Amino acid sequence: INFRGGHDFADLNNQSERIRFNRLFAAEMSLSNIAQEYADLLHVDPDLALKTSFALFPGRRKFYKESLIRFTLPVEFIKKVDEYIKEIENNVGEDGQDLSVLGPEVRNS
Repeated sequence: INFRGGHDFADLNNQSERIRFNRLFAAEMSLSNIAQEYADLLHVDPDLALKTSFALFPGRRKFYKESLIRFTLPVEFIKKVDEYIKEIENNVGEDGQDLSVLGPEVRNS
């Protein structure tokens, strides 16, 4: 469900799948926001993880833009996500995948 919805939300078969995708997506966005706050403790790059998630999955970008999740997250986090999505879609369009976020070893495999 997460994979299909991430590529194209319209590929989800019924309301039950759409609700499950919504819950997964909302949880991931909340965790991404928390990771932003505690990046120094987690020793991860939450910006790279967040940008990669949106770059590779056009359905996630579309769902983010059209859902109410934007109204449940902090303003600074929303600004960051909006900037990432704008940059990605300027590069590859609304339905494209931006593989530039992947390292060359992954892109060439």
